[in-house]
Amino acid sequence: MKKLILSAVIIIGSFSTYAQEATKAPQHKGEHHGERMEMRFEKMSTSLELTPEQQEKVKALMASQKEKMHEQRKENHESFDKEMKNILTEEQYTKWVAEREEMKKAHESKSNEKNSCKKKDVKKQ
Repeated sequence: MKKLILSAVIIIGSFSTYAQEATKAPQHKGEHHGERMEMRFEKMSTSLELTPEQQEKVKALMASQKEKMHEQRKENHESFDKEMKNILTEEQYTKWVAEREEMKKAHESKSNEKNSCKKKDVKKQ
């Protein structure tokens, strides 16, 4: 009977540990986009066995693409903002901008918090 209870406790414990691990958010090795892009480039370079000349061209293309995407995102944001200004009243628009800034600050502080935790974890290892 003791063996049965002990086995049940071990099985339940292993399930709860597995469930906790499954709910953790995946961690990126890179701290920011530039590092992730570099990791992607290194992986691509290795898997495709790129020559040094190809590596140079691919890296330049990736940087160019990143810049284009940044510009498109900025243009989309400006266009969206302009349309919202046309739709909302002056008071609504002002309130919307303030709320958006609040969310941006909250996101940044949360992001900074995560990064400081990651740095602490790296130092512990």
